[in-house]
Amino acid sequence: MKTLLTTAAIACLAALPVSAQGYFEGKTITYIIATNPGGNYDAYGRLIGRHLEEKLGADRVIFKNLPGAGHIIGATCASITDGHRRLAVSGDVGRPEDPLLRPPAPLPPCDRLLIESTYGNRHHPETDPLDAFGDVLRRTLQRGGVLIIPAFAVGRAQIVLHLLAEARRRGDLPAGVPVALDSPMALDATELFLRHAEDHRLSPDAVAAMFDGIDLVRDPQGSRALDERVEPRIIVSASGMATGGRVLHHLERFAGDRRCTVLFTGFQAPGTRGDAMVHGVDEIKVFGRYVPVRAEVVLLDGLSAHADRSELLRWLASSPGLAPEAVSVVHGEPAAADEVRRSIHDRFGWSTEVAVEGTTVDV
Repeated sequence: MKTLLTTAAIACLAALPVSAQGYFEGKTITYIIATNPGGNYDAYGRLIGRHLEEKLGADRVIFKNLPGAGHIIGATCASITDGHRRLAVSGDVGRPEDPLLRPPAPLPPCDRLLIESTYGNRHHPETDPLDAFGDVLRRTLQRGGVLIIPAFAVGRAQIVLHLLAEARRRGDLPAGVPVALDSPMALDATELFLRHAEDHRLSPDAVAAMFDGIDLVRDPQGSRALDERVEPRIIVSASGMATGGRVLHHLERFAGDRRCTVLFTGFQAPGTRGDAMVHGVDEIKVFGRYVPVRAEVVLLDGLSAHADRSELLRWLASSPGLAPEAVSVVHGEPAAADEVRRSIHDRFGWSTEVAVEGTTVDV
C-alpha cells in the first residue's frame, strides 16, 4: 500500500484523467487530505474520498492540517515526525505576492529541513508583468496576428487567464478579440478555483472573469479548427515549454507568420523547443519536419510561481522558532542550489549542504 500526502485541491488534480494515467495504476493509495486551519471538508471530503476510491483505488482518506506553500493551488509543505525528531520538506515554494495564490505559510520548527532551490540564483523583476503583457497584446493585434501562449495546464494557464481578464478590464485587450483556452486539463484545473477559494486570493468575481468570453476547447477537432481561422486572436495551450501537446500544431501553423507572436511565460529548460525559440533559432522541428520561425518570440519574466532567492530567505525568516540543525538543498540546478546553500548559511548560520543523489542523512 502506498500513502500519498496531499490536499483536497491536489487530490482533485491527481484524479484528472491526464495526470492520473499510468502513475497510479495498480497502486492502493491512502490520501491524507490537508486542510487549512479551521477548514471544514467533511461533506466535500467524503465526495473526494469516493471519487478517489473510484478513480485511483484509494482505500481511505485522512484529514490533516499542513502549512500552505503557494506555488500551485493546494500545494503544501510537509512536516514529518516520529514523535522525537521532525523533518520539514518545503516542496515547491510559492511567491509572497503571487497574483492568484496565497503566500506560503510559515514553517513549523524542525530538526532537518529540505528546501527547494529552483530559482535560487535569480531575482524576479519588480516590474508589473501586466504592463509587459499589455505591450505584447497591442503589438500583435496591431499587426493583425495571432498570439500563441504556451502554458502549463496547472498554474501558468490560470495566471494567463487572469492577466487576460485584467487586460480586458484595462482596455489592452478589446472585447471583440477571440480568446481560446485549448487544453482539457487546464480547463479542469481552472475550475478548481471555483471550488477552493481557501487556497487562492481571488474574489468570486475575479474567478468568474477568468472564464468570461473564453472559448473553452476540449475536443481535438475544436483545437484543429482554431488554426483555420484568420482573424487576430489569442490561443492559450499546453505545454509551457512547447515540448508536446496541442500547442505544437498551433506553432506549426503560426510560427512562420511575421504578424504573430509566441509568448512564453516562464523558464524554458535547455534542450526544449521553448528554449531554442527564446534564444533565436530560425526554425524548429515539429511533427518530423522543420518549421521556420518568423513570428515575434517573447519571454515574459515575472510570472514564475517559484520563490526566488530573496523570497526564500524572507520566508525562512518569517517562520517563528525555525532553527534546524541541518539543511539540505534540493530541486535546483547546481549553481542555484549552491547559491541557496551559501545564502542560508550566511544569513542564519545554519549548517547547510547541497543534497547529493544517492546519499543517506540522519534526521
